[in-house]
Amino acid sequence: MRNLCCTGLALLLSVIAAIPSALAQTAPATRREAVTNTTHGIVVDDPYRWLEQAGTPEVEAWAAAQNVAAERYAGADVATREGRLLQYANQISARGARMVSGQMMFMRGWIGSAYQGLYVGDPEGEARYLDGPIIDLNDPSRSATETTVNFWPSPDGRLVLSLTAPQGSNWSELRLIDVASGRVISRRADVHRSFSSADWLADGTGYVYAAYHSQDGAPARGHIVLVTLTGEEREVFSAIADGDDRQRLLSPRMAFDRSSRLFVEATSGTSGTSDLYIVDLRQTGPPRNLSQGGGTWLFLGARDDSAWVFTNEGAPNGRVVRVDRLSRTVPTMRTIIAEGPGAIAAGSQVGGNVYGMFGNRIALLYRENAIPTMRLFDLNGRLRSSYEIPPTGSVWSNSGGGMKGDPRRAEAYYQFLGASEPASIYRLDLNAGRATLVSAARSAVDRDDIVAERRFVERPDGARVPIIIAHRRGLDLSQPHRLMMYGYGAFGWVSFLWYQPHVIDMLMHDDGVFVVAGVRGGGEFGTAWHEAGRGRNRQVAIDDYNASAEYLIAQGYTTPNLLVANTSSIAGSLVGAAVNQRPELYGALVLDYSVLDLARFSEFGHARYWVDELGSPADPDALRWLMAISPYHNIGASGRCLPPTLIRVGPNDRTVPPFHGYKYAAARQNQSGCDTPVFLDVMEGAGHNTGSTPQEIAHSDAVELEFIARVLSPSN
Repeated sequence: MRNLCCTGLALLLSVIAAIPSALAQTAPATRREAVTNTTHGIVVDDPYRWLEQAGTPEVEAWAAAQNVAAERYAGADVATREGRLLQYANQISARGARMVSGQMMFMRGWIGSAYQGLYVGDPEGEARYLDGPIIDLNDPSRSATETTVNFWPSPDGRLVLSLTAPQGSNWSELRLIDVASGRVISRRADVHRSFSSADWLADGTGYVYAAYHSQDGAPARGHIVLVTLTGEEREVFSAIADGDDRQRLLSPRMAFDRSSRLFVEATSGTSGTSDLYIVDLRQTGPPRNLSQGGGTWLFLGARDDSAWVFTNEGAPNGRVVRVDRLSRTVPTMRTIIAEGPGAIAAGSQVGGNVYGMFGNRIALLYRENAIPTMRLFDLNGRLRSSYEIPPTGSVWSNSGGGMKGDPRRAEAYYQFLGASEPASIYRLDLNAGRATLVSAARSAVDRDDIVAERRFVERPDGARVPIIIAHRRGLDLSQPHRLMMYGYGAFGWVSFLWYQPHVIDMLMHDDGVFVVAGVRGGGEFGTAWHEAGRGRNRQVAIDDYNASAEYLIAQGYTTPNLLVANTSSIAGSLVGAAVNQRPELYGALVLDYSVLDLARFSEFGHARYWVDELGSPADPDALRWLMAISPYHNIGASGRCLPPTLIRVGPNDRTVPPFHGYKYAAARQNQSGCDTPVFLDVMEGAGHNTGSTPQEIAHSDAVELEFIARVLSPSN
C-alpha cells in the first residue's frame, strides 16, 4: 500500500526508520503478548491478538512498516512489471447484461475490480451512465467511492432498481431510477449488499425487495417489503413469522404472469439449505412452504397455476419438479427432470450457479465428470438441445441463476469468463439451442494464446479430483515450469479458469503454468462432493490439495522448488493447512485476503456467517477440528520450516478483516529457527480483492510476481 496515510505518524516513521535500506530476508519485528484462552477445555494461544485492533496508531504503523518491507523485498523490477500488468488490468467489461424493451442494461467495471457502474446502451459502444461509479478507460487510477451490486429493470424498461453500496460498507441503498432522465426517484437504506435482492410485479405497478434491520452492524430480521409506485408499502413476508429465528437470506421472485403471486427463497446462512415459500399478495394469510424435507429449493418460473422448481432434496445432483394446483391448499408435485449422473450447477453459495426458465424452455448447466454442459428442456422436462462449455472458462454470475432475461421470452443473456477472456456476454436462443456472442471485453492477449487441459488426480478412496492446467500455447511441457496452484473447495463453488492479470503475465512472460484444483468442498460433482470436504471433513479437502501437488510434480509439470501454493478468502484455512502439513511440496505460498485464525473467525466481518461451512468455534467438537487445521495455530506442526510466503490483505476488507493476515504474518516471521522470507503486502485500495482500480491491481500483482520470481530464483 504505497500511499498509506494514517494516524500515529511519528510512530510510523520510527518503525520504518528501523528497516535497513538494503533489506535482506527480514521484516520488522512484532511484539508478542501472553494471551491465552481456554475454551471447551482447549488451550488457545493468541500472542498477536493486539493486531486485531485495526485503526489504532500502533497497528497502522506496524502494517505500514510491514508493507514497506514487502515492497523493498520485491525489488526494483516491480515498476517494469506493473507497467506490463496495467495493459491486462486496464480493461473494461460488461456484466449482468439483459435486454429490456429493445435496450440493453448492464454493469460496467474494470477487470478484477469489484467496482462497477450501471449503464444503458451498447456494451461495446456508446452507453449512457445511470448509477454507481463512472468507469473511464482513460483514467485507470481513478478510485470509486461506491459500486453497483445488482439491478432490476421494470418490465417496460422505464424504471430500474439499483442496489448500490459505498466503499467499505456492506449496507447499501436501493435506488429507484428513471431510465430516460437518470433521475433518482427514491432511496431505501434498509438493504444489505450480500443479502438483499428485488423483483418487479408483472404489471410494473410496484416491486418487492428484501429488507433487513442492523444488529451490531450485521443484517437481522429479514423481511420482504412490497412498494407500489403510488407510494404504498407494506411487509408481505417475514423470515421469523413461523418462529424460525435463524438468519435468512431472502430472495423474492415474482410470477411473470400474475402480479399477486410472490415466491420467496429463504436460505439459512451459508448452509446451502433453503425453503421456498409462496405468498398471495391479495390475501393476508400466512405464506405456504412448498419445500418438502431438507435440501435446496430454488424458483425457476411460474405460469398459470403451476411453478417449476429446482431441488436437491433426495437427489444430491439435483432435479426439477413441477408444482401444480398452486391455488389449492395442498398443491401437487412431480419430478419432470430426474436426477442424473451429472450435477446441476445450482448449489454454490458464492456464485457460478446457472439455471433459469425463459419462455417455454428451462436452461440448466450440468457438470458431468466435471465437464460443464448447457442443457435446454421444454416445460415437460424433455431434453431439446445441449452444448459443452470450453474448459478455458465458465459461465459466471455471483447472484441468482446466472442468466438474465425476460421470463416471457425464450432468450437469455449470460457471462462467460475465461483465462484469456475478461468477460464475454452471450445471447442464448433457447428455442434454437444456440448461443451467440454479443459483447467481448477488449484484451491485451488473444483468446487462443492460452490453452487448457483437464486431468484427474486419483485418490485412495476412489475419488477423482479434477484439475485444470493452463499455459501459453506452444509451451514445452517436457520440462518443469514455475507453477501456481489455486485451491478453494468451499461453499459448493466449482473451480474454473477466469481472467486474472497476474496469471496472464505469468503464463505469457514467465513461461509459467496455472492450475485450479477442484478439491472436495467444492461443487464439481454436486452436493456429495461439497459435503465430503466441509466442516469436520475439511482434512479431506486438504489432502486433495496436497495430492494434486504430488500429481503435478510426478507428471513433470513442475518441481517442489517451482510450485507456488495459492488461495484466497475462506480457502486460506485449506491451503494454509496444506502447506503447514506438507511444506516440502512447495517452493512458495501466496495467501490472498484469507481466513487463517479458525478460533476467532466467527467474531468478525462477513466471515461470521461461515460457521455452517467450517464449523462453529462455539461448538466443542467443531473447535477441536478447527484447531487441528487452523493455519495460524499450527505453523510449527510439521517440525519443518515453511516455504517463503507473501500474505496479501485488503485494508477495506469487510468480509475477511486484515488482522487474519497480520497475525499469521507475525507468527510466521517469528517461527523459531526459520529464516525464510515472509512478508505482508497491504494492497492499496483493496477490499476483498486486490485493488479498486487497474493501477492498484497492477501494482499489487507486480509485487506478488516479483516476490515469486525472487524466492524461486536459482540463487535461492
